[in-house]
Amino acid sequence: MGIVQFSSVFYICGMNKMEQQYLIGPDNKASEVILSSPKMVRLIQSLGIPLGFGDISIGQLCRNSGISETLFTALSNMLLHPDYKPDIAGFTVDDANLLVKYLETSHSYYRNISFPQVHANVHKIAALCAPETSMIVNRFFDEYDAEMTRHISNEENGDFAFIQKVLAGNPVDFTNDESSLGHHDDVQIKIEDFKSIIAKYIPQECNCPERYNAVIQMMHISDDLHFHTRVEDWLLFPLVSKIRSELA
Repeated sequence: MGIVQFSSVFYICGMNKMEQQYLIGPDNKASEVILSSPKMVRLIQSLGIPLGFGDISIGQLCRNSGISETLFTALSNMLLHPDYKPDIAGFTVDDANLLVKYLETSHSYYRNISFPQVHANVHKIAALCAPETSMIVNRFFDEYDAEMTRHISNEENGDFAFIQKVLAGNPVDFTNDESSLGHHDDVQIKIEDFKSIIAKYIPQECNCPERYNAVIQMMHISDDLHFHTRVEDWLLFPLVSKIRSELA
């Protein structure tokens, strides 16, 4: 795959999609990039970048925020272009530490905002259903919530704790732990199952605005988890492996 640069915009050639795609560079205007997608607004929120940045470039935004251009443009391009896979050669230990912090901040958003919103909507849906259906809806939400909580706990107490040891220069056996990194399959299955139940199988007499909201929220969470999987598999884990090799 070749990349051709036109001014501050990078052009991807040879991708499987019919349309060629633009890649974000440090000279692009920050407002145009960030306001192009709600996902970008969530990205800067999780990176701790405040709104009110004015008419500055991506590069200046990164310098003002203490974030490397390499990391920010990589995450932006991965978010806006799902086929984009960054070259890890230019990334640093600081970038890896910020990636872990970004993922932990996203987990906090799930726990404190996304899950309670879904739970409130599910409660409204269940209240409109017959007792048997209501019980099924609540049971599936409880299973989904438990799987998500378990997944987050495993990542933070297992994967991220291990990664932080590597980044701190502590000796660890990466070969033994590498196979346990990631693994989002179970939680993705739970999300897809729960989304299908809400959208397809609950009787129509249970319809309410909260039912539509719940489906939309589940779609956002599913998309977010797919993105996090790519960030981990294509950027964080290879970068940690590279850093460990360099520190050995």
